[in-house]
Amino acid sequence: MRFGLKLLSIVLLVFLVTVGCVNTNGRHIPPSLLQSISINSVEYTAYGDAGYVTVFVLERATSYLVPVSLSKPADVQPIDYAIAILNGDVEVPGFRTFGTVQARIERASFVDGLVTLEMPSGFQSWVMRNLVDERNFVQATVLTLTGFVDVEAIQFFSNGREVHGTVFVYPMDRPILRPQVVNTAPSSGLSAILYVRLRSANLLVPYTKLVERRDPLWVLNELFKFKGSDNLVSPIPGTLIVKGLRIEDGTALLNLDKSAVTHIMQGALDEQLVLDAIVHTLLEFSEIRQVQILIDGRVLGPLSTNIDLSRAIGKTPINQLIIP
Repeated sequence: MRFGLKLLSIVLLVFLVTVGCVNTNGRHIPPSLLQSISINSVEYTAYGDAGYVTVFVLERATSYLVPVSLSKPADVQPIDYAIAILNGDVEVPGFRTFGTVQARIERASFVDGLVTLEMPSGFQSWVMRNLVDERNFVQATVLTLTGFVDVEAIQFFSNGREVHGTVFVYPMDRPILRPQVVNTAPSSGLSAILYVRLRSANLLVPYTKLVERRDPLWVLNELFKFKGSDNLVSPIPGTLIVKGLRIEDGTALLNLDKSAVTHIMQGALDEQLVLDAIVHTLLEFSEIRQVQILIDGRVLGPLSTNIDLSRAIGKTPINQLIIP
């Protein structure tokens, strides 16, 4: 009976695709369509109104850095709560954070897109050991804080002075931009970050992969055809067909074939993973701030209680929304 209802839902949605609402041929985006698109969430800014924060933590079984979202107290600024989690002041059940006596963020300031972090006096000598914990702390901090859409870079200070040296691929004596290398480090060539699924758990993992071209459409197709590597698999069921991708004023208009409806409708958790993998992979491009998914050139209504394709999707919670 439940299978029959599911099949009926898919048939109805495919019918809506065929006769659906707003149409575009993929080559030209009508101004009326662009004007009708609104973002599906509060913009994720350092001092904004988002009710959650996303922090990079260690998945213990695999040692991958993964983003996990936690609900935020209403009276705390997002960046302050993210720092509290990085410092280990808030527990993230099932994951490890990296805050220690030497690696504790004491103060943060934010001016013109740059977050400066004041670290303890022993941070310079600790971080220059350049071991796994030091690398993970620096990378988790950079990935977490540059996840805010208004944060472009961060820089570490200790005793009021710039931290010197290099940790992993990060020169510590200058502002560090959002990295293009995470969880793997290709030796050379163009690379991009794909959000793929951990084989042993329903978690999305950002994973750096060599690509021939670093443009959004090419990278998205790399995600769709990802064959699996290092305990990672594709989060995309079957084969999704991209009919076009266009970027207009920070909005990526992604036009998928109508078969995408069937592929996405795999159950509440799976459909959220598919959508998050697509959106977060595209959001790694600085020119993209939100993603509007079209099906055969049309904007659909909600696919389920969890998935609403009627609006563009910006930064949203990923993997889990944990309530500490």
